[in-house]
Amino acid sequence: MNNELLEKYALLLVKTGINIQKDQTLVINSPIECASFTRIVSRIAYIEGAREVVINWRDELSSRIKFMNAPEEVFCEYPDWQRDFYVSSARKGAAFLSISASDPELMKDVNPERMSKANKAASTAIKEYRDRLMSNKNVWCVASIPTLSWAKKVFPELSEDKAMEKLWNSIFKK
Repeated sequence: MNNELLEKYALLLVKTGINIQKDQTLVINSPIECASFTRIVSRIAYIEGAREVVINWRDELSSRIKFMNAPEEVFCEYPDWQRDFYVSSARKGAAFLSISASDPELMKDVNPERMSKANKAASTAIKEYRDRLMSNKNVWCVASIPTLSWAKKVFPELSEDKAMEKLWNSIFKK
């Protein structure tokens, strides 16, 4: 990927999407697959005055393993420590950036009832956090970047490198 474009995109997200303020905490929710881009965003946030950048990594493969193998009752629970983190961060005025870049095929064999239960448990547990975001009490932004799983889905006839390059160029009109 073009590092100059990634830098510009990260700067756009930090300065315009989030409008980070001096000494404000930025919470980034990111898939592991987007680690290099997330680190660029983190660096730029600090340069632009963030007090702290906290990254919550998501691992879709681990989530799939859980959905396929964990006992049913797990999906009706949400960890207290996660709830406390999101609610207390929101109360302290943190900004939230979510990088959305999931694999379009990874969860196709997962029982949708399990996913629904997990989403319901999360929604209930972090209601205050979500209410704060939806009422704009906290700054939030959702962004995405091209990923290999999407490139292979969109351009299955190309090699991974060529598919990624073509997807990147089609999105950023290079």
